[in-house]
Amino acid sequence: MKLNSNALCPSLVPAITSLQKYVFKHILTKKELEIASQIDRTLRRLDTDVKKLILLNNKLLEGDALDIYHDEEAGILHLTIGGHQMEIRMKRADPSVPIKIGEGATLVGYKANSLDALEDENIVRMKLEMESLLVNFYYSCFKVMRILGKLIGKNTGKKNYNCEEITMVRNWLFEHADDLDIESYAFSSTGPVVRPIANIGRRWSDAGLVPNTESFATSIIKLLD
Repeated sequence: MKLNSNALCPSLVPAITSLQKYVFKHILTKKELEIASQIDRTLRRLDTDVKKLILLNNKLLEGDALDIYHDEEAGILHLTIGGHQMEIRMKRADPSVPIKIGEGATLVGYKANSLDALEDENIVRMKLEMESLLVNFYYSCFKVMRILGKLIGKNTGKKNYNCEEITMVRNWLFEHADDLDIESYAFSSTGPVVRPIANIGRRWSDAGLVPNTESFATSIIKLLD
């Protein structure tokens, strides 16, 4: 069995639909309509980028995910990772009762400042593309938040619009990351992860692109309600 499952692709379409409904219901100036149109287009680009990121994430997972075969009767885990095989004999608390294991999530991390001369060129290319798309995604989402917050705040009086997941990743894992914090990434069953290798006491740990995108979409929908 696979210890992991592929990441499911989140969608920003519900957020885009909410924005379109908001524009239809409110009387906006020409400038405000242009801003709303700009946000709409940016969200569409981001939705396309999310699909690319999840596709890259899952392709990378297929290469590095951990394969497990559990022989319950013998009490042995047969593991295969990166083409290497190993066995782990599990000690039973009760010799007559086989150990049961469930399926969990997988996170495969790597340091961005290290080069492996033996690593496949296609894997290197996919990692670089994932990193580039990921950086752009969080910065673009943060910009959308600022612009949308000003637009909606002016018309509704709502203030302090924020999606914590987007803000914290952009601010503390990219823009203001600790100089001693190693730049690292991971592909996982919750999507690409930023800086999974963390120093003790760091302000934020990334849960992955999937939950972050879902939170971003939900925050926009709530703002526009």
